[in-house]
Amino acid sequence: MIIMNKHNTIDKAETGFVSIVVTMILMIVLSLIVMGFAQLSRREQRMALDRQLSTQAYYAAESGIKDAIKAFKADPYNFADKITCDTTTAPWNGTLSTNVSYTCLLINTKVDKILLEPLVSGVVVPIRNTDLASLEISWDADKPADALGEAVNSTFATSTQYPTLLPLSAWTAANVNTNVLEVTITQLATPTRTNLTANSFTAFLYPSDNLASGSYGVSLTDVQYADIKNQGSLINAKCNNANTPRKCKVNFTNLPGTDASKGYVVRIKTVYGLENKNYVAIRGTDTWGNNIKFIGSQINIDSTGKAGDVLRRIQVRYPINQPAYDSIPLSAVESTGSMCKQISVTPTEVTDEFSGTNGDGACPSFDYPL
Repeated sequence: MIIMNKHNTIDKAETGFVSIVVTMILMIVLSLIVMGFAQLSRREQRMALDRQLSTQAYYAAESGIKDAIKAFKADPYNFADKITCDTTTAPWNGTLSTNVSYTCLLINTKVDKILLEPLVSGVVVPIRNTDLASLEISWDADKPADALGEAVNSTFATSTQYPTLLPLSAWTAANVNTNVLEVTITQLATPTRTNLTANSFTAFLYPSDNLASGSYGVSLTDVQYADIKNQGSLINAKCNNANTPRKCKVNFTNLPGTDASKGYVVRIKTVYGLENKNYVAIRGTDTWGNNIKFIGSQINIDSTGKAGDVLRRIQVRYPINQPAYDSIPLSAVESTGSMCKQISVTPTEVTDEFSGTNGDGACPSFDYPL
């Protein structure tokens, strides 16, 4: 009996020790679970805070863009570049609220390339460089990867299709997504009809899959381009994934006109691919082959916004002396007086209400001074 009692005593001690070990293990597991949930909660809170701060920083950067545009509009002819983040140099209104501001605002009125991104329908771009000798136009339908962080992936019309102009239904198919561009280059000599026709060149740039990279060169003194009757040439562009800044490229040399000091106007319009948006870049060189910086075309605004410890940076190209791209189509009607046009649209017909089809003459009458 004594031996049995000893064994019973030992068994009870071991049972208590096991209980303590199991309890400690459970406490450790529960502690780890609680710490894991706390970590997840803190991470979610930080992610939510980062999203909020990122949005605030983005709008702070946009405020810098708006301030720069406002300052440029106030005095465009005496507007100076801003090449440092110096907060004492105008335009500057950096502090927007507590912990929210734009911390750096850079402005450059001379750009190494003109960017039209996106170009939906058409635009007219002034070029005031007096030393312009060649003009390179590149384009494709991809979103700029450096701006949106998306992979570049375009296909082009095959070289066997050139110079055939496909039906629109075929052009918008999945295998072709880069538009034809209609390009007119005009030198701004004395504004007479004779000078405008003699100093202008129009061509249609056709995107084809030429395997070689680089630009397709077009000398406007060549016989097929020199005569005004030969306007509207269909030019086979070189399209290649290795091309920069965009994939399809044509380089114009021996530009129209005889007095480059007058400057140029470049009119670019999209043809085909109505559902797509083109991303166009324009570069130029001088008579020595050096890349030029365009003046009088665009200004580059670089603004960095800050909210808390989060930074957001925005770069914007603002057009000089022209409306915002695509805000006014090239075929729009402009008027200094009031205009009225009322149209009734149903699933089966479109009725011009102003013409009095229904006898109501919906638009009021206007008296215009002669």
